Amino acid sequence: MLKLRFFNVADGDAALVEYGTYRMLVDAGRKNLEPCPGSARATIRAHLEALGVDRLDAVVITHLHQDHFEGLEELAGAIPIHELYAGFFPTAAHPTVRLPGHSPKTVRGLGVCLEQWLHVLNLLRDSGTRFRPVCRDTGILCPPGLSARILVPDIRLAQRRNQIWEALLTGKEPDMDRLVWSSKQRNPGSLRLELVCASRRVILAGDCYGSCWQSPPPPKCDLLKVPHHGDAKSLTEPLIQALNPQYAVISCAAAYDPRKDRPSPDAVRLLLEHGCRIYFTDCCPAPGGRVNRLPSVDFLIGDDGVIHPPAP
Repeated sequence: MLKLRFFNVADGDAALVEYGTYRMLVDAGRKNLEPCPGSARATIRAHLEALGVDRLDAVVITHLHQDHFEGLEELAGAIPIHELYAGFFPTAAHPTVRLPGHSPKTVRGLGVCLEQWLHVLNLLRDSGTRFRPVCRDTGILCPPGLSARILVPDIRLAQRRNQIWEALLTGKEPDMDRLVWSSKQRNPGSLRLELVCASRRVILAGDCYGSCWQSPPPPKCDLLKVPHHGDAKSLTEPLIQALNPQYAVISCAAAYDPRKDRPSPDAVRLLLEHGCRIYFTDCCPAPGGRVNRLPSVDFLIGDDGVIHPPAP
């Protein structure tokens, strides 16, 4: 039996895949969360400790934004992690972030994330975690009965992005336009995870915008973790037509964010028009979704292929 827990980490992403004794974490949310009355939000470390999780066979980080990887810092040294999969690991012996002067906000944000990522990697390296760079579509070794594959939206663009970041971390000064592009390429270049169990397909789409993987049409899935917190960029009509999920999970905060338009009413409407049942990880009251006041939104997929959604 496959168990999927989509944790309430507020405006972030973290999901636990459990199959027998095998455990894989996909993204890790933020390190610190603002309290919210009526919400069961918590950091990923608190969630895992509450469940008694004392090791992780694998962790997949879809991309370098704080709401997806920052919580990993709190796990380092606390919970053994066997393997870490990510799209970027620096190869320089002593990487250092040195941004050009007067960098725009998006580049400064990239610099902060790279510094935090280097810190997390040092902690995990000291604790014995093996690093698995994902440069192309990559399978993860799982127990028989479960298939897991990491998908890269565009291999060429991922290589170009990594080259820019390598140059930055080795003391070179890449062209500012290239740095800006690389900072904005994190969401479109986000990794996706595809799970197959008992002929059921699950897609955890990170923050990869819908337009970035609608063509060629992906295969149908039964359960979709909606990308980019369900904002207006998360889904397109051609993508949903191809995926046609029965269930969707939107990882979002407890209230609609008008500045970021998440979860977007248009994205929710698109899912509903295709007969999809929607669940929010936090106690978001957006129309069409199921309000959650528990620590996670949990699905079970039985060995017979029957999907058991969260109880009402």
